[in-house]
Amino acid sequence: MDLVSALKTLKASDDSVLQSHKIQTILILRDVGHRLQTRILPTPLDPSPANSEAEDDSSVFTENSERGQLWHSSFGTRLPDTESDESTSPSTSIITTKKPKRSKGETLLKAVTGVLPWIWSIRNENILDLIGRKRPASTDRRTEDIARVVGDADARQEDRLLRACALISYVSELGSYEKSHNKDSRVDQLAQLVSSGHTKTDSFHERKGSVIAQFVRDTPGFKEKESMIRRATGSGVKLHVLKRLVEERLKSQGLPHECDAILHVLGLVKHRVFGTTYENTLDFVDLLFAEDTLVTLPSPDDKEPNKDSLSQIHVLDVIGALSPWSRAIQKSYEGWSAPDMENQTLTNHRRGHIGCLCVRLPTSIQQARAGKPVH
Repeated sequence: MDLVSALKTLKASDDSVLQSHKIQTILILRDVGHRLQTRILPTPLDPSPANSEAEDDSSVFTENSERGQLWHSSFGTRLPDTESDESTSPSTSIITTKKPKRSKGETLLKAVTGVLPWIWSIRNENILDLIGRKRPASTDRRTEDIARVVGDADARQEDRLLRACALISYVSELGSYEKSHNKDSRVDQLAQLVSSGHTKTDSFHERKGSVIAQFVRDTPGFKEKESMIRRATGSGVKLHVLKRLVEERLKSQGLPHECDAILHVLGLVKHRVFGTTYENTLDFVDLLFAEDTLVTLPSPDDKEPNKDSLSQIHVLDVIGALSPWSRAIQKSYEGWSAPDMENQTLTNHRRGHIGCLCVRLPTSIQQARAGKPVH
């Protein structure tokens, strides 16, 4: 396809198609405008600066940087050592081509794009049966959901999703505790440190006197699982910090900033999230906003997709489209997480509610972006 034909195709595209690829389209048009030295769309107001597969909740944050290696902030490519005293010529040395080691940000991005198709595939399913599975009435279901996948490299995605819901739930409870005790938000503190570039500090470590430790000690029912809940809350905080950084970048670039689903997406690949440090967190965000950060998904109407019905969509567009579903899942989960909810049955919920929400999702997103009420 020549350039003129491509431009005509873009102009003639249906509004709903453009909406589903909104972020990708804007990013590409901005790049074209830059190359033409013409402002096509509003530019960003405040641009941001540039392990093991087995599940492990033994640590909250990983802050050890890799010494002796220099990495490009965006692509994770190792930079050559310019101080070398030796010079070699092609005629006297063996030249080998070695694939650059993937940076931790790239590894996390690969994990995210790998798990998105699974989330997309279940978006229309009724998963209330999974969320409301029977458990001992005296048990905080969140600790059970976390313990189920610890150390299990082959844990089911459904169980990883429940673990993500549990981590998010603890942070929600932490937020209420911080407000009621007039304490600063831990998520806000960490997000501000990362955004300002102050990543080489011990402020990221959670100590015995931290607000998370106080929250766990002061909450009735947490005593028996204090260590696990403290680590789980810290893990959930890091997910929220990443979500905050993505949300702020979307806002600063004038893009739709609905991205709640990134919490569950990152929760599914938690072991990769904690393979990154706060020093390279913004590298991951940079990669996430690249024009070619795409994921291949089937058309919403194709029950049995084939290679001809697949389409590539920008990861941020997919995350935005899944966010209403993400909020509904979390709300349902938190309604079932407290022990006193055990005697309630699924009949108290409208079966299929989440599925219906997801079926209407493309229309709802389009209405929301157009400023129309969503029913």
